Amino acid sequence: METICLIIDDDEQEAYFNTNIKDVLKKENITIIPKFIHTKDDKYINEDGKTLCYQKIVDDCISTMFDFNVSIIACDYGIGTSEDFFNGIDLLADLAEKKPKIHRILYSGTITKAIKDVKDKSENDIEKRLMKLAIIHEFNSGKGYAEKVIKFLRNPEIQFRQYYLQNMKKYHDLSFQSCYPTFKGKNFKEIANEIENETAQGKDFQQALISQTIAYLAEINRDDE
Repeated sequence: METICLIIDDDEQEAYFNTNIKDVLKKENITIIPKFIHTKDDKYINEDGKTLCYQKIVDDCISTMFDFNVSIIACDYGIGTSEDFFNGIDLLADLAEKKPKIHRILYSGTITKAIKDVKDKSENDIEKRLMKLAIIHEFNSGKGYAEKVIKFLRNPEIQFRQYYLQNMKKYHDLSFQSCYPTFKGKNFKEIANEIENETAQGKDFQQALISQTIAYLAEINRDDE
């Protein structure tokens, strides 16, 4: 099984990720491929030299999510400079709008700290900013996010889902013609996205696929009797 993980941090994370996540999961035949966004990279620094271009960071994260079919994001709380208005919660909230079902982990921050920062720094839209906290699946108070990522990927349901979607996307250009009329003409990648986003059609398709698979297995085994 192969899974893509997006890591967003203002510090380099390659060594930590490889030692504490990639090498550990490799022993369990779970392949995880990291994609890193280093928010203090020169390309994100504004002309004033003190702040970061938030929109460039968002755009690169979105491109990475869709270009590489990212399944899980681990994001640092303090991804900006002391002069910036945004943090990891803001970024995860914006990414969740584009890919709602992606698993989101925030580290180096707690719910208590996040609420305090919102109250201290926000003069307007406090309620709206507090609601962003709801999109975080898991919080980790320290920088060590490895345990959260490994726990997510060891889940048998997640492993099956990742394997299923990975194989669907392998034939991304193949056009679907039969078995489920609603998806006729869609390519396999589009269908995988319906499943990943848990749309009503995506759920119905999975039920239909299971029913047809079992019916097929029953039929071929009946023929062998």
